[in-house]
Amino acid sequence: MKAPATNISVIICAYTQRRWAELLAAVRSVQTQSISPQEIIVVVDHNPSLLARVRAQVSGVIPVENEGSRGLSGARNSGLAVAHGEIIAWLTEG
Repeated sequence: MKAPATNISVIICAYTQRRWAELLAAVRSVQTQSISPQEIIVVVDHNPSLLARVRAQVSGVIPVENEGSRGLSGARNSGLAVAHGEIIAWLTEG
């Protein structure tokens, strides 16, 4: 039995469709932890087609477009801007 959700936001940053399998594995890994996070946010870094694919095919996440500077720093900041958890955990898609 999974423990109840905690006040944790997990932010997964992604940038390329070439790593789609790794992105899905990262999401599944977070979703199957013994303690569920409050939310899983997938931030896509300046890749509209990847963002559309996440929105269409990945359930249980909050898809977010990186509207800041290109790169991991901007993506992390975009995720942080929408996160509600008291604790923030960042993952990259690999």
